[in-house]
Amino acid sequence: MEGIRVWAFSLCAAMAACGISRMILPKSNLQKVFGITVSAFFLCVILSPAILSYPDFKLQAEESALPDIRRRAEALAGAADSQAEQAGLMSVEKIIREKLSEMGINGGDAAINIITNGQHVRADIVLDNAYEDGHEQIRENLSRALGFDVRLGYSHNGLEDSQ
Repeated sequence: MEGIRVWAFSLCAAMAACGISRMILPKSNLQKVFGITVSAFFLCVILSPAILSYPDFKLQAEESALPDIRRRAEALAGAADSQAEQAGLMSVEKIIREKLSEMGINGGDAAINIITNGQHVRADIVLDNAYEDGHEQIRENLSRALGFDVRLGYSHNGLEDSQ
């Protein structure tokens, strides 16, 4: 804060000195040169915080507040990770439904369960038994589009048959 105060005082002092000097200076050929010099001087005063190095302003929290700050930061990071994972799962589910629609399968009726275990991701999808004949083609198309394992199951009168 002290650096800002010093800079503001320097700026005011420079403005006062330049104004008084211009009033005192007699009208002559040197007036233009003096005006350019004063302008350059004033510009240097304005830019002095960027040119000169003032001490760094460091804000530090009290030692007693650090554990609470760390706990809050970890909670915030955990919440952000959870939200990012949920958004990713929703995006994958949307892609699955779009790919099923492209293959002529009503994606809205599919039951989709995306399982994540560390780096491993798998999608379990339950379709109507009318699509069972194209099992391998559907599974391969989805696995290729998603880049991970897809398991298909089929619903037979309310019962699931997983393949």
